[in-house]
Amino acid sequence: MCDKHKVKYSINDALFSIRRCVGSLPLLEDHCGVPTERCRNCAEKHLMVSHERFNEVETELDVLKAEEFGREATTIECTTKEMVKVLEKVPKKLNDLASLFYTEIGNVPASQRTPENWRKVGQRARTVRRWMQKMFNISKVAHGRTL
Repeated sequence: MCDKHKVKYSINDALFSIRRCVGSLPLLEDHCGVPTERCRNCAEKHLMVSHERFNEVETELDVLKAEEFGREATTIECTTKEMVKVLEKVPKKLNDLASLFYTEIGNVPASQRTPENWRKVGQRARTVRRWMQKMFNISKVAHGRTL
């Protein structure tokens, strides 16, 4: 088996899109965690980018051939059924994050948002990102890109 940290994914690989989805979550965390970066529109943009990048994954999985799917499943060290189960959990986690974002920040007037609101969203984004990194064996994320 090859060194999984040196594997390069093609643009059509579902795992490439998963890495991009995971890579956009730290930007959301950054907007929530740094007081001078707290911009509702920017945070919402990063949240929407994560959703769209995961939607690319679902589209790519629909068109993958069985042997390609099997090859990708082996690169994340799980069986195909396990991979499908994990992929099925991702939309719910991203939707829960979006729901929290709109409850705490998105639908709250700027004058009523507190640092605690931003902290809750940032922590949830971090939890989702770390879970995805663990499930898909993605080692590092920096500057919105996975390394």
